[in-house]
Amino acid sequence: MKPLQELDNVTRAHLLHQLFPSQMPRFLEFAEDLGITTLERKEQLAKTWDNSFISLELWIGFARHTAHTIQRYGKKLHKSPRLFADQLFDGLNACFMSHCLYQFTHVRESTDPKFKQAVQLLFVYQSSEEKGK
Repeated sequence: MKPLQELDNVTRAHLLHQLFPSQMPRFLEFAEDLGITTLERKEQLAKTWDNSFISLELWIGFARHTAHTIQRYGKKLHKSPRLFADQLFDGLNACFMSHCLYQFTHVRESTDPKFKQAVQLLFVYQSSEEKGK
């Protein structure tokens, strides 16, 4: 296996699914709901959007793709680490899915503490200031 720093998002997601398959149904339900909520609140988001890295239109596209993919593949995503990783974490959609993972584990606090640690290790990047502490 490659060092952690060299793993791409698809490989990280595949590994996360392999390590915590029991967390996938709840997480996928959460990610689908977050995608749908994002789409429903598009106008509200437009008033406050200040992310210079990703446009609101792109973010809405990620939310739409996520909700649609989870609805399309359903329980197959619960069972297949490869399908989960390839369909949801490929390309820039990994930005939205990383956000979903962070919200699911750090804001909602509704998961196994070891799953939270794995998400932190695999997907939550520290700033250079935090690394120095």
